[in-house]
Amino acid sequence: MKIILVVLFSILFFSCEKNVDVVISQNIEARGGEKNFANLKTAVFMMTLKMMGTEIPLKIFVAQPNMMRIELNVAGQEAVTILNGDSAYTFSDGEYQSLDESAVEELKENYENQLNYFRSDFIKILKQGKPVESFGEEKFNNRDAYKISFKSENGTSTYYFIDKKNYLNLGTRSIRFVDGQKLETESYFLDYRKVGNLLVPFNVEIKSVPDRATLAQMRIDSLSINVDIDKKVFSPN
Repeated sequence: MKIILVVLFSILFFSCEKNVDVVISQNIEARGGEKNFANLKTAVFMMTLKMMGTEIPLKIFVAQPNMMRIELNVAGQEAVTILNGDSAYTFSDGEYQSLDESAVEELKENYENQLNYFRSDFIKILKQGKPVESFGEEKFNNRDAYKISFKSENGTSTYYFIDKKNYLNLGTRSIRFVDGQKLETESYFLDYRKVGNLLVPFNVEIKSVPDRATLAQMRIDSLSINVDIDKKVFSPN
């Protein structure tokens, strides 16, 4: 009897792992596929960020490797941040100023996040070798979804919800503790559109849990990928 239980457990565990692999693979293909992700060299997009009743327009240029420019306007004040390899600059008081090493590293992470937005989240996760923490199914935003979580080094639990019909990202749930207080938010990925060979969500809403209060909204107003970008864009004027 004990041997039978061990065999059944092994079969169920293998089936679970196989299902995780299939869902991740289908998600990668649904978003565009690894080949098209690898061919993503540049992106230029304009977006609107809405927080606390204020709309902030942004224009972002991203180019491989490690080049990014973010332009935003808040209350009529222009702000520009540039990442160019191992150097970074910010536009302040009418002139550009160099940023320190810690700021450069933060911008490099931001750069990766900008590129990863157009690709499947699982590409970065798999490269980092993060093991699957849990796999199951759950309704998310009134749709049947696969639910996948990965172990996090900083203590944050992140759950990814994948549409069971088309394998696109429906959203994420993030749980973390700050000073002993539980903070839980959900992100909703909406309005997928095809740009080149990629499927990109043009709208994202971030809400608190459990009250579902909207914390922020992001809308892409225009997006071009793999277009020529003048390298001067990534240099301080």
